[in-house]
Amino acid sequence: MLPTSTVQAATSVQTHVQAKAAVMIDVQTGQLIAQQNAKQALPIASLSKLLTLLVVERAVAKQQLRWDEQVKAQPDEVKLSHNPLYSNVPLDTHQRYSIQQLAAAAMVKSADGATITLAKAAGGDLTHFTKEMQTTAHQVGVKDAQLYNPVGLADGDMGAYQNPRIPDQAENQMSAISVAKIARQVVNQDAMTVQLAKQPSLAWQGRMVKNTNELLGTVKIGNDQVEIKGLKTGTSEGAGQCLVTLGIVRGRRVITVVLNANNRFQVTKDLYQQALTKMRVQPIHYQAMIKTWQGQPGRVTVATKQAALWLPKGQPRPQGKLVWRTKQRWGWRYQAPLSTKQVVATVNYQGIPSVSGSQVRIALTPTSPVKKTPSWFDLGK
Repeated sequence: MLPTSTVQAATSVQTHVQAKAAVMIDVQTGQLIAQQNAKQALPIASLSKLLTLLVVERAVAKQQLRWDEQVKAQPDEVKLSHNPLYSNVPLDTHQRYSIQQLAAAAMVKSADGATITLAKAAGGDLTHFTKEMQTTAHQVGVKDAQLYNPVGLADGDMGAYQNPRIPDQAENQMSAISVAKIARQVVNQDAMTVQLAKQPSLAWQGRMVKNTNELLGTVKIGNDQVEIKGLKTGTSEGAGQCLVTLGIVRGRRVITVVLNANNRFQVTKDLYQQALTKMRVQPIHYQAMIKTWQGQPGRVTVATKQAALWLPKGQPRPQGKLVWRTKQRWGWRYQAPLSTKQVVATVNYQGIPSVSGSQVRIALTPTSPVKKTPSWFDLGK
């Protein structure tokens, strides 16, 4: 039987790490596992490139761009790419680069010149592309973003691409929880970006360039083994040291964000340590049978899929409130067709915070697809 009562309140871990802000979330549910100053907008430096790649991925999905499409770097981008003050791979005006190569340079080396070339290929010019970044951020629930360019540099460091209408010190900002929302969107939808981000190195013009994320691989945290699969580093004078990771621990995929840390790699390990010490994973299994309207089969099971909650150790398993979502016809019959990704209902846990608010919603979806059968009206056509 599905739960109907309200959940016992559970809060996320309040961490104390050497950073201005930090969060840990569960990728599947969006649950906010741990947090520290999570809602203050702060400079994010090259973490901006996660949003840049999200915009690029969407352009590819709309067939406005191809991963194998070849583009040339312009002289201003080439000049910036050879500046030793920035993170870069060298570009050459006489060479063409695929969109995938430029994306890899942005994710593995955090290459600024390559990122500008990539953004211009996707958006035409940086002003238009930055507006697309703002729109995309808003679509994934980010309301506090201040965005000035796709790179993450302060405007005064953008060289020929500096915007004379904004202060030199202006740089991209958002809160740690907003960075986590964007990272979660990347992980859930953008397979190419995730694949590139976990590469330990990148072959570039005859040499190997090492990934800037020193935590890639297996990291021992207390009694736990955490498998770090990416995602992105960021550093600037205003932002300090920043890091987003995608980790697998206790059978769950989690995202961590640290902003303005004194040592981003150690601070991220401390964040994992503090969260894992206090929290446990509680599997959540619910299912029900529903009837379908004009569907084959006429009944189908809907269920949670490998769902879980992170709960303080010692707290019992909570109950949630079942909320049906799919439009109904003829009483409790559900209109076909239904896919295995269609959310029919959610089990809501009020008081367990998520990136979207004060409750976690765990989806129930059909365990098998339901086809629509022709009605008498359709057969009479």
